[in-house]
Amino acid sequence: QMVFLQVFDAANPLECYERGETVSPQQALALANSKLSFTVASLLARQLGGEATPAPIFVAKVFEAVLERTPAAEELGLSMKFLEREEERFRDPENQTAWKNGPASEVKSPTLRAREDLVHALLNHNDFVTIR
Repeated sequence: QMVFLQVFDAANPLECYERGETVSPQQALALANSKLSFTVASLLARQLGGEATPAPIFVAKVFEAVLERTPAAEELGLSMKFLEREEERFRDPENQTAWKNGPASEVKSPTLRAREDLVHALLNHNDFVTIR
C-alpha cells in the first residue's frame, strides 16, 4: 500500500469489513504538500495549453478538467485575479522564498508558474477531493 494512501486511510484490499468514515487534518496537508499533486499540476497546466492559451480560456479548461464543470462568474473573476497576482509575484525573484524540502518548479515563466499554482489550488478544492 502506498504511504500517501495510508494518510487517507486506504482500505486493505485483502480484508473485508465495514469501514467507518475517517477524516483528519493530515489528509488535506498531505495532498497540498505532496510531490504528486505538484507534479500533476505542472503536467496538467502544460496539457491545457500552457502559456499559449488566453487566461480566461485556460481557467475554463482547468475547471472542466479538474472539477468537471464550468467556473461560476465569481470563480472566473477570482481565478483571473489569482493568476495576475501570482504572475506578478513570480516576476520578482526578490519576493520568492526557497522551499528547502519541497518540489521545486523548473519553470522559469511567471505565466506558466502562476497557471501551475491555479491547477494545484483546484486539485485541493473541496469539490475535487470530496466524493458525493
